[in-house]
Amino acid sequence: VSEDVTHTKTAMGLIGIKIRIASNEKVVPEFKLKGLSEQKQKTEDEKIKQEIIAKTESEQIKIEGEKMKTLVTLEEEEQELK
Repeated sequence: VSEDVTHTKTAMGLIGIKIRIASNEKVVPEFKLKGLSEQKQKTEDEKIKQEIIAKTESEQIKIEGEKMKTLVTLEEEEQELK
């Protein structure tokens, strides 16, 4: 927090106004969670592999169908939570 006093002229004379400005300080984490980042990398690698595997249109249609099924289940879960 930075503090400063500014003097403002009024009809009664000078008035000191104290100003405080809070700054967002970045805190360096003491440790990193390795398991979480590894899981993210695995899911990204799987997504890339799924996109590369499709060599024909029929394979691509099957992959897109599976993706749509997961989207539908996610939508159903959202509705259940509401």
